[in-house]
This record gives sequence, structure tokens and C-alpha cells, in this order.
Amino acid sequence: MEQKGSNQRLVKVTNQHLIIKEVRARRQMSRSDLAKVLKLSNPSVSKHVDDLIAKGLLVETGSMVTDVGRRPIMLQFNGRHGCVAVVDLSSNDARLCVADLLGNKLEYSRVEGGQMITVESIDRIIVTLRDMLSNLGNRCGPLIGVCIGAPGIVEPETGRIQWSARIEDYENLDLRGRFEKAFDAQVIIKNDINLAVVGERIFGAGGGLESMLLLSIDAGVGLSAIIGGKLYEGIRGLACDLGVLLNDSEEILDLDMDGRSYMPHLIERRVNIYSLTDSVRAMLDEGRESVLREWVTENDDLTFDDIARAYGMNDPMTVRVVRRYAKRVAILCKNLSSLFDVELILLGGMIAKLGSSFLSELLGFYSILPGYGSSELKLSKLFDSAVIFGGIDTATQYAIDRIIGQEGAE
Repeated sequence: MEQKGSNQRLVKVTNQHLIIKEVRARRQMSRSDLAKVLKLSNPSVSKHVDDLIAKGLLVETGSMVTDVGRRPIMLQFNGRHGCVAVVDLSSNDARLCVADLLGNKLEYSRVEGGQMITVESIDRIIVTLRDMLSNLGNRCGPLIGVCIGAPGIVEPETGRIQWSARIEDYENLDLRGRFEKAFDAQVIIKNDINLAVVGERIFGAGGGLESMLLLSIDAGVGLSAIIGGKLYEGIRGLACDLGVLLNDSEEILDLDMDGRSYMPHLIERRVNIYSLTDSVRAMLDEGRESVLREWVTENDDLTFDDIARAYGMNDPMTVRVVRRYAKRVAILCKNLSSLFDVELILLGGMIAKLGSSFLSELLGFYSILPGYGSSELKLSKLFDSAVIFGGIDTATQYAIDRIIGQEGAE
């Protein structure tokens, strides 16, 4: 049935979104096919389609032979109408990508940085992005959106950085303003892990599921959630801030009422890659035999990559430590499964480098833990590209929303 209501503009915008969604999903459709699928009248569909063509989002691609010999005009989504840019600040080196509205990557670059993100590094990113856009030539239309994946707590509506351990002077840094001034385009700022779960859902291991979590384990521990097919950020951008949760124990009850005394008991401290590295280093300090000694000359120089390499070689000492660590991660996953009741929990971040053997260990412990949580566990498919892919989808959706919201030429 065709939608009706007093708010005709809302109906128009809603129907145009539905048309774009169907055409993008099926690659090409005729007006009559759209009318059948969306249960709208042919005149209504034609009116909306004409408006979307005028806005540059749809193009007519000619006719197609059918069984009855008629040749309806086919419609395609115009991926070259404009381009979007993504700036991934999740690692020391910023990753930059420019893509068309179909998600095709057109330009990619890295900007060297450091642990801290400074105003100077942001300015270098802006210069590099300008160069990337100038290299596009006629491959795509103008820049219509920029999505930035930032490490820290981001206010969902404004994109304001509320807290970040890596962004220098984040309270006074107008990140959105700097990019809007430089590019005269819509700028969206999201938490990097939140963008990663969007990327995994659309392009990676998520497979379009309606409910899933991404548990990212690096130097910190991050969590992001897709609930009901949408990213869940909470009202202030604080949802799924797993790193600040406390590991309940009798020892905590005896601590002084001082916030700092609780820091060693944060879940993040118990599960991050440093906790694993510290455990392996302690075994080396005790003089345990390990293949690690073949290339690690100083125990203090041990890195997570060293551990991943030794684990892949089935080094007995490393395997024992990783197996114990897997129990901690399994407990965390079981708790998350019971709490969120999602279809899938993805493991991302550096921990995914431990590969399928680690996942098998994890599943073994996960399956015997008490509780009804039964979410499937998988490793991330996109790894460090997840933020880029999530940013492309997010920027594209925002761009489409903005274009559809503009008054048409009718």
C-alpha cells in the first residue's frame, strides 16, 4: 500500500530512500519493478525517480529485453555523482582513502605519525588528502563527505571528542571544523571501533547480520555493537566502553576509595595484549626454554608480534601462556554473549594475529562455560581495513541522506 500521511515531505524522503536502497542492492531496476517491490503506484515511483535523477543519484542506462519483448528503461545508482573520504586515526600512521559512492576505492595513502595525534599531524593529513583529491581527475564527482575514525569517546550528534588518550589537547581541538574549512564538505566523526563494526557488518565477516559485536583487543580493549541492524552508540557515545569495567573480586572490596587504586583491576588491564606480553616475559625471566630466545636477545624487547610468531610455531611455552590467556578472553566473550544476546561476536585488533589456533582454544573454553549465551565467535575478516570500510559506508549514507533531503527540481 502506498504510504500516506500529513507530513508529505517525510513520506517523500522515506520513499526515495527505499528506492535508492533497492536500486543499490539489485544494481539496476526498472520503474515498474520498483513499483511492484515497494508497493507504490507507477506515477508515484516515476515522480520520485525523476527527482532522484535530477539530484544526480540515479541514472538511466537504456533498455533491457524481456520475455514479452518490451524494453523498459533501467535505472542504476550513480556511484560517480561524488566521492567520500575516510581518515582512519586508529593507528600511529593515519590511513586515508577516497572512494566513490559505490564503495570503490579510488585513492589510498598513509601519513606517518606517532602515538599522539597533534594539530601538526592533522594538518599533514589535510594536505595529503587535498593531493589525493587532485589526483582523481574525472574519475568521480566532487567530494561530498568526509568520515573520520577517531580513538576516544565521541559525542554521536556533534562529533565532539569527549575524551581521548591519543589526541593531544582534544578539549580544544575542533577536528570537524578544521576539515570542514579545508574541504567545504560534510564531516562526520565517529569512534574508530564503531566504524570498524560497521565495516565488518557490510563488507567483512558480519555478513549483514542484524546483531553483532566487535571485540577489539590491542593495547586497549574496545567494543562496538550493531543492534537491530544499526550501530548502537548510546545517548552520549559511551555505549560499550568495555575498557573501564572492573573485574569483580574480593580484593577490590578492600581497596581505598581512590580511583587510581582501581586501575589494575580494569578488565582492559587483564585482557589487553600487554597482559599477554607480560605473562610471556615473566616466563622468560624465570629461565623457561622457548624458541623466542632464538631472536629475542633482551626480554624487555619482547613484542606481541614475537609472541604471535612463536605461537604459530607451536612453541610449547608460548602455547601454554596463550592457552591460559584464551580462558580470560573466553570468559569475557561469554559474559558479553549473555549480556547482549547477539548472533555474532567478532574478535579484532592485534589479537586476531594469533589466528585460527587461538580461536579454536577460545571456542573450547567458551563452549563449557556456564550460561545461556551462545553467540558465534569469529575472527575479524577486514583486520586494520575495517575502519576504512566502515567510514566509506557511513560517509556514503550521510551523503545520500543529505542529497535526498535537498529540495528537488520538480
